[in-house]
Amino acid sequence: MKVKILFIVFMVYTFTLSAINVNAPKTHPGQTDYTKLLLWQFGAKTIPVPPEGITLTKDTAKWTLESGSITLMEPTADGTITGLVFNGKGHFTMTIPDHFEVNQLRRFSEKPEIDKVDTEFSRIVLRTSSKILAPYAANTTPGSFQKNDLAADRHEKWLKHIGLDVDARIVSGLLFPGDDFLLVDTDTHDFGWLLYQFDPFHQEEITLTKIQKMNDYPEVWISMDRPEERDIKGRPTSQKRQAIDVTHVDFDVNLMDASVRAMDFDDPEREWIHFKTKMTFTTLFDGLKALHLELNPYAKVKSVTTPDGANVPFLRDATGKRFGSVSNEVSNEALVVLLEKPTQKGETRELIFEYDLKLYNYASGRSWYPGESDSLFDTHTGKFIFTLPKNYQVRAVGTPEQVKQPAKEQVSVWNITRPTKMIGFSYGKEFKDEKIKVEGLPEIISFGTESGFTTGNMVRNVGADIANAMNFYQQYFGVKIPSERIYAARILGFHGQAFEGFIHLSFATYDEETKGDSEQFRSHETAHQYWGHLVGWKSYRDQWISESFAQYSSFLFLQYTLNDKEKSFNEYLGKVYFEQTGEVNSLDSFYLKSYGMSPNKEDRKRIGPIAAGYRASTAQVPQGYSMQSYNRGAMVLHMIRKILWAAFRDRDVFREVLQDFLKTYSGKLAGVDDFKMILQKHTNMDWTSFFENWVYGTAVPTYTWSYSVTDTPNASGKIPLTLKVKQTNVPQGFSASVPIRIDYDNNKSGYVWVNVDMPEKTFNLNLGSKPKKVTFNPDYSVLAKVNKD
Repeated sequence: MKVKILFIVFMVYTFTLSAINVNAPKTHPGQTDYTKLLLWQFGAKTIPVPPEGITLTKDTAKWTLESGSITLMEPTADGTITGLVFNGKGHFTMTIPDHFEVNQLRRFSEKPEIDKVDTEFSRIVLRTSSKILAPYAANTTPGSFQKNDLAADRHEKWLKHIGLDVDARIVSGLLFPGDDFLLVDTDTHDFGWLLYQFDPFHQEEITLTKIQKMNDYPEVWISMDRPEERDIKGRPTSQKRQAIDVTHVDFDVNLMDASVRAMDFDDPEREWIHFKTKMTFTTLFDGLKALHLELNPYAKVKSVTTPDGANVPFLRDATGKRFGSVSNEVSNEALVVLLEKPTQKGETRELIFEYDLKLYNYASGRSWYPGESDSLFDTHTGKFIFTLPKNYQVRAVGTPEQVKQPAKEQVSVWNITRPTKMIGFSYGKEFKDEKIKVEGLPEIISFGTESGFTTGNMVRNVGADIANAMNFYQQYFGVKIPSERIYAARILGFHGQAFEGFIHLSFATYDEETKGDSEQFRSHETAHQYWGHLVGWKSYRDQWISESFAQYSSFLFLQYTLNDKEKSFNEYLGKVYFEQTGEVNSLDSFYLKSYGMSPNKEDRKRIGPIAAGYRASTAQVPQGYSMQSYNRGAMVLHMIRKILWAAFRDRDVFREVLQDFLKTYSGKLAGVDDFKMILQKHTNMDWTSFFENWVYGTAVPTYTWSYSVTDTPNASGKIPLTLKVKQTNVPQGFSASVPIRIDYDNNKSGYVWVNVDMPEKTFNLNLGSKPKKVTFNPDYSVLAKVNKD
């Protein structure tokens, strides 16, 4: 970053210490800095911007302070200045070398012609861990500091709505040589506050975020790699930059105070569970003096220690105590561990974290034990040791180990020997196992109970559906998963989540059997053994490879295994189709939800594409990611399947593509281009336009069509059919191949595909006989609204 130094600063350093969730036997320099920074104190006197102005640049972003005044933040113990507040007149520009990100900016800003950020501003709050403000400190004289209201307001916004404890991030950056974290929050004339961040430890280092006033929802308008990691088109290419590689985690979990209420839907209550977690990791850099980790906000961290019992200081902000609308039990997810001895690259270290965490009857995801951000990319082994009452049982990722039981309690040990991306468990009272063993399949063990309102053995029903789904997937994909058994566990939640060899399933699927719904939900989570675990995703932009593929796989399971003449398959495909076209308000299935009311036309315009990942969501439609990555993605796969069915009638090329994709990327991370490469390999077709329209784009075309038939055969003895199609609500250059099904009196039918690539187009077709019925876009073949003219 370049800073034009055009003035001299005069100030006095005063130090006020305020410890918030800081634990240490002696004061660490990082603690001193943290407690000081948390006061958000800036110089009492403002410093005029000189006539020449001040220019700050970072990559393609430039802030020009034209007139007004600045104040500098109180320095840290070693004299480093980490913050600046500006009031006055300035200009902010940011060019965007990535056309995809330009489209994101247009969508979010609702300015269709914009191609860069170019706006005036009146205020800035800047924070950095770099030395860019160091020249000012060299010329300071003693002065006074006080809390800056503007800085305090913006810091609270970041804490509450983004979960960003910038002071903890600054401290960890100061303890890592060369860290150049930068945050510039700019109050712009055209867009309100825009938050620019450069974080070298994020997979995509540069982001521009808008916290929307309507509901304080953070929209990430722009996200880019650092310049040296962008390709020729400006697209991101890098993997996440990790500071450590977690290799193994040991969990000592005390469930002795577990209660039935944590498992009872009629009277649910989270309860405090005690964890003692030992993390073994390899350091990937020299000179690290702090680890910037993350942990579930509901975790109460009691201590961090080394294996020899030495206390390790840590930083964690008690965020809930700042805001009346946030529970006092909530902390910021950042957990910064301050190291006494700097790291050496390649060395192995261990840390022990002791904490209490409020749970129902399960721990899921990755955030319930410490790790870096985006830690799903950091695979590791592990071991559980559960201590629990005699009448309780627990099931977990891994393989159970036989251990000698004490008199007043029981101990359950589980070993995770194959590196995995996340670990979970579930427990219950009076739960039972139902084991299903089918030759050639992993053993399926369903763990749970059902309410008194059900009939039959629901625990076994769940296991049977998982076994049936695994049998179908194994045959259809032609690939076996590495797990010898799969545990399915009842959880007190409305969702499901898959781990490697372990599945969490909602209590509802154990309490009620609904034709189609039950099979779809259970088979979707089962499909994640393939999509998400066997084949992972490279970044959030590729996460649809997990969710869309699992979603459509569950639809295929319904189509091939339910004896209802494809009724369930068509119903579920129709549900996502109509949600995407805005023709219904919600999906009438407990499990397959529309994730809220179907957006209106204007709100739908701001939803991002599949390839935007979580950034497809907006303030108006926070469920946008789910709508795109689950449902639009499933429709994309269905469209590919229909195209391949039309092009290759002699074999199932879609199935061949999925089989090859799984075999090629088994145990690897895959991206959109990797899937496209497999498609092109099997079809010798160029799929660039298709992916631009449906994965990188958001259009849902509207087709208005009509046809006419001439009874008299033409000179060649054929019946002429004239088809007229109007295409609207698409960007310039949009095209799609759309099928037309033609039914005849003799109960025969045929298909003709037409390429609609213009606003209006007429097709002249020659038929063997007069048609009985003509259907435009049958079987939901293309995601589009269809109107008969």
